[in-house]
Amino acid sequence: MLYDLDSELRKDGLAEMTDVWVYSKARDLAEDLAQTMGMSTEAMHREFEWPELWDHYRLEVPVDPHD
Repeated sequence: MLYDLDSELRKDGLAEMTDVWVYSKARDLAEDLAQTMGMSTEAMHREFEWPELWDHYRLEVPVDPHD
């Protein structure tokens, strides 16, 4: 599955990624996938345990010195 982050950022009117935005998109994608598989979002939330310390997780992307 391909996910175009730049397009999603533009669609949401954002100039750069934030942790909150990425986690929100991940949750939306998980909910869409659950519905595609015939599972309700309520069942998905019951079956899938979101991290208790969700706000403490960070996505780290190495910076390319050639950019």
